[in-house]
Parts: sequence; C-alpha cells; structure tokens
Amino acid sequence: MCSIDWCDEWSTVWLVDYLTARTPKRCYECRRTISPREDYQRVKSLYDGRWDTWAICQHCTVVAEWLEEMCGGYLHGGLLEELEEHWGEGYRRAEFGYLINGVKRQWRDGTEPVPDVFAVWSMARRMGREKVGAR
Repeated sequence: MCSIDWCDEWSTVWLVDYLTARTPKRCYECRRTISPREDYQRVKSLYDGRWDTWAICQHCTVVAEWLEEMCGGYLHGGLLEELEEHWGEGYRRAEFGYLINGVKRQWRDGTEPVPDVFAVWSMARRMGREKVGAR
C-alpha cells in the first residue's frame, strides 16, 4: 500500500525549484551532503500555517519518479521506507534493488552516477503492468 493513499491533508502551497547548490546542503531523503555546484531539487511547502524547505539530491529526485509513477507520489522524508515497503510487497527486480541500495548508502556521497530518469520511469511502468497481470 502506498503511504500517499493514507494522506488526508495536503500542503496549502507546494513549490518545486531545480537549483545548483552554492553551499553544502543535506538531502532530505538519503541524508548525504549535496556539494556546492551540484544540482538539486528544492521543495518549499506551507502546511498547517508553517513553511518548510527541503533539498533533495538529484539521485533521490530520479528515484522518486518510480513512486510518482507507481503511487502518484510519496510523503517527503519517507522515500527509503516507501521503496522498502514496495520491495516487501513483491516488487523485486535487480534494478529496483539497486535504487533502494543507492538511497541506503547515500549514493556513495554522490559519486555514483545519477540513475537515468527514463529508465526508472520505464521500469515502474513495466513493474506496474506485471503486478496487475499477476492478480
């Protein structure tokens, strides 16, 4: 079950920017350091009268595309937990395991190549069709 399915309240404002870091940042998902001159996603959210801002490394941004395709989104800060839950539900493929392990090991401090967004999206589409066909 996708965690977003249980979400009954949404942010009042949700802003997403793609920026290049000028100073070190901490990825909200894998917790690695985003180095200066590295591209990242900045998310600003107004929820319950409070503004929050998160930086998400480009690796985790691409991996989140899998959840966007499979579930329609995910709860920020829960990327790894959500991926592991899907693994436990039978979404088992070597390339999917690679994404989970990449988040776990913080993409080796960003030295691993950024996963190809089209390949991740395509994998999600195939896995979704396979899961539906297995029912």
